[in-house]
This record gives sequence, structure tokens and C-alpha cells, in this order.
Amino acid sequence: EFRASKSSGELFQMLLKKDRPETKWVHMGDNSRADVESPSRLGIKAVYFSEAHLNRYEAMARGEGATVPLWRSHLAGAMRAARLSKNKREPHLDAIWDSACDVVGPLLFGFVHWCLEQAVAKNIQRLYFVSRDGQIFFRIAQHLCHVWKYPLECRYLYGSRRAWNPAAVKDLSDAQLDWLVPKNGQLSIRQIFARVNLAPEAMSGILIQSGFPTADWNRELSEMESQKMREVLLNPAIKSIVAESARQAGTVAAEYMRQEGLTENIPIGVVDVGWNGNMQRSLGHVLDLVGGRTGHPLAGFYLGLLAHARGQEGTLEFVRRFAGFCQRETFPAKDFQIVARRIYERFYFHPTAVEAKTWGCFSHLDSDIERPGSQPVPEWSTSQALKAVWDFRQRPPGWWPEGMLALRRYWPLSLYLAAKRMRWRVEDWSKRKEKQN
Repeated sequence: EFRASKSSGELFQMLLKKDRPETKWVHMGDNSRADVESPSRLGIKAVYFSEAHLNRYEAMARGEGATVPLWRSHLAGAMRAARLSKNKREPHLDAIWDSACDVVGPLLFGFVHWCLEQAVAKNIQRLYFVSRDGQIFFRIAQHLCHVWKYPLECRYLYGSRRAWNPAAVKDLSDAQLDWLVPKNGQLSIRQIFARVNLAPEAMSGILIQSGFPTADWNRELSEMESQKMREVLLNPAIKSIVAESARQAGTVAAEYMRQEGLTENIPIGVVDVGWNGNMQRSLGHVLDLVGGRTGHPLAGFYLGLLAHARGQEGTLEFVRRFAGFCQRETFPAKDFQIVARRIYERFYFHPTAVEAKTWGCFSHLDSDIERPGSQPVPEWSTSQALKAVWDFRQRPPGWWPEGMLALRRYWPLSLYLAAKRMRWRVEDWSKRKEKQN
């Protein structure tokens, strides 16, 4: 319009002549020469804003080269736009938001998109998203179903292992015992009975006679004691008490299933974080107790991830922006998933100090078998790190050694991770050789 540039300073000079002398100018931009040096020479206050540049994740999403597929430009743009939409807060909250937009957002977008596509392909009519970890999946699915017109009904289902698993414990089979009393120990007697909504006081006589005095009920059992405890649970009197507790839990769970429509004879699926399938088996058992479902097996879609409340909002901000850029019919799902996985691997294996400090400080509380308060990135001495490398039992749940190295140099961890990478390379090489042969 003015046929002048910022770099030469001519544009700023023209604007200064057009404006009143008392006007106070502040110019903000992301180019150190055109947006900072040029206006500063003319007495204009200049603010360098580098956050608009693509960060390392966004640059990876876009890809290298002058020309890239349009969807990758959309991906990088959505990540950046979502990241920049935040209100500045404390550094650790900003780190959560940024990771949600640049790492978690693409990863969960790909997962939920896969769930919806699979559901449509399997003629599933309704998807249930299990609380609490499934909440973010539910919110993403709601948006995608609205914007991309998926013919699916999405519902939020309140449920947990503590609600469903006890209902499935009826005959104390080997599989049920494996869940109730893990063979590697780490559970106390009180925690074991809490899994089936009972207290050890209800069978104190049998426990004491079996060599488990009341003083030992709150400490973790050893592997040998856990094996002995499995034998104690097969005592007919205890089996009867456990079976009655399971019956009561099943009655409550079945009534809730009826209320939420899971007993309707239509194709349905459940979506959750998921670990080893226990919850789906337990849910299937409860539905068998209710009856009425014939010819429609329960489908399950699982990922395996933890989320944070602020991370949810950042993730949804990315989803809203990216889904608005792309169309369902032309979305390159396979290529997108490859890029999203690489971004996540960059975050996990090469975190920045801010990312490691922020995400590594959250207590990892997956279930009652884990020690409360443990952090994936603990503040350890070198000797503690050495013990963890040597003995896996010294490692906290969800241990993140790469995060520890981002904050401090631990020579035992450096050697440990180098050995792991070498093993992976050897395994990959062996697999390629097998395919060639």
C-alpha cells in the first residue's frame, strides 16, 4: 500500500509523519532487524516477539523443505496458534499448556480419530468414554463428531477398576487372583481386601491362624508372603465372603449399566486409557449378569496415557483449530499418526529442562499398588541413580530417566540409556535380517 518496507525504515518514517507528534509508538514483531533495529533507530519502542516462530515440535510437524504437503502446514499452524492463544501465567503452567498443544494434542487427536473411524467401520452406534482418563477423549470426540459429522453417539460413563473389577471376582480363578494379589508383592493385606470392598477385620481369625497378625496388615507383602496370601484366599470361608461382596458390587454396577443404556441390544464400544484389559473383562462380566445383549460383542479402544486439567484445555484448543483446517474426507490418518508419534518421541526421549521439571514433578498414582507421592523425575544423588539402574525395584513408578538427565548429568543414567539404545538398534537390525531371510 505504501510501497515501503520495515527493514529500510521507510515505512516507520512515513507513519511517523502521518501521525501526531504526541503519539507514543510501540512496535512488536519477530524479525530482529525489521521489527527491532529499524524502529529503534527512529526512537520507536520495539519489542522482539520470538514466540511466533515455530518451536522444535512445530518445525517437525511442518517438515523440511520449501514446499510441504498442505496438511502438514495446517498441523504446524494449528499447533502454533493453539500455543499462542494462552494467557501468560506461571512458567510451569505455560509448559503444560505448550506441551498439550504441541505434543499431547496431535497424539490424542490421532487416537480419537482412529477410534471414531474404527467405530464407523464396525457399525458401532454408540461409544462410551470411561471416566476419568477418558474425559479428554470424550471432549475431543464430541468436537470431531460435530465438525466432521460422524454418525456416532458419544456418552460419558462413570466407572473405575474399584467399581467394576470386584463385581467380576466370583470364583477366584487364577486370572482373578493375579489381579487381586500380584505375584511380585507390593500390596498390603488391607489393600488386597480393599480391592473387593472388604476389610481384613471381617476374616481376622483365619488371617491370624495363617500367620498374618494384625500388625502386618498395613505393610507391603513380600513375594513369598503374596503367594501364601493367594492360598489363604482360597479358604472356603473367605471365598464365600468375597463372593458375597462381588455379588453386591455386581448388583450396583448392573443397575448403573441399565440406566446408561449399555444393556440395549445395539453395537457399542468403550474408550479408555487402558492397561491390560481387566476393566473391559470386568465390564463384560457385569453386562453378562444383566443379560439382554446378544450378537453384539463389546468393542474396546484403548491408548495408555495420563492427562492434566490444563493440558486438557490446551489439547482441545489444538483440536478445535486443526479440525477446522482439515476435512475428514482428505485427512491423511496414517501419515499424521507417524508425525504425531515422532513428536511424542522427541518430547519423551529429548525433553527440555522446563518440560522435565514440569511434567516430572507430578506424582504418579496409577493404582493402589504404587507408593503414593512418587515422582517420575525424582531429585536423586548419583548413588541413588546407580541403585535404580542396578535394581528395578528401586525405580519409582513411571520412572523417566530421560527427564532426570535433562535436569542434571547422572553418569549411571547416561550409560544405562546408551545401553538401551544400543539394544534397540540390535533388535531392529535382527528384525530386518529376519524379514530379508
